[in-house]
Amino acid sequence: MAHEKADPLAEAEVFLAYGRRQEAARILQEALRREPNREDLRRKLKELGPQDVRRASPASISRKVDGWFNKIPLWVITGVLCICGIAVSAFFAVDLVKASRAQSWASVTGTVIESRVGGYCGKYGIPVPAVRYKYIYDSREYEGSRIGFDNCQSESTARSTLATFAQGKSVTVWVNPAAPSEAALIVGSTNGYYARTWVRAIGPAGVGIAVLIVPYLLFWIMKRNKRRALAQKTNPRGPG
Repeated sequence: MAHEKADPLAEAEVFLAYGRRQEAARILQEALRREPNREDLRRKLKELGPQDVRRASPASISRKVDGWFNKIPLWVITGVLCICGIAVSAFFAVDLVKASRAQSWASVTGTVIESRVGGYCGKYGIPVPAVRYKYIYDSREYEGSRIGFDNCQSESTARSTLATFAQGKSVTVWVNPAAPSEAALIVGSTNGYYARTWVRAIGPAGVGIAVLIVPYLLFWIMKRNKRRALAQKTNPRGPG
């Protein structure tokens, strides 16, 4: 049996009963565009003040969202958000894996040839250290610039890093034996790096779930309340 669409006049009456005149005007206007010969809708619209009619003239966002949710299956939206969440999480997880593996790299002695503030991170303008160093591995000289795997730190940590790796200092350099040109001065979990990276990796998935669930929950509540209000208006029942 085909589902019968609620009469727009009845829907408008429900909104008017709750004092929502602009919503009622919007429903009547949209119904008149579909059924321009219905004089009962036109009369009801005239009963509303011109101010309510003007405010209801632009297309309603809620009606667009209603149609959008009805046209696109839930599993499609869920799949898209999951793919985006996995992609963003993988992006942040790459450095986490590298930082963990770097703990098994070979260590050699190197010398800092430059130490300065290379830029600023975040809205508070936290300085980002920039360090260049040279080292010898397997009888060959290399030059590196990676300090660690966490570029955006606190300001005090950044200043401390610059002091630790000041120009001319002798430092321990961790070298990737499989690719000796890849090296770092700091490896492993330092300054809560693992915790921050896990938050960055898992955060997008949590945001994706919230973005998915919250609108659908609100949408479902609105639809349920509308159905109940319409049912009470069209099928009134006395007490008892």
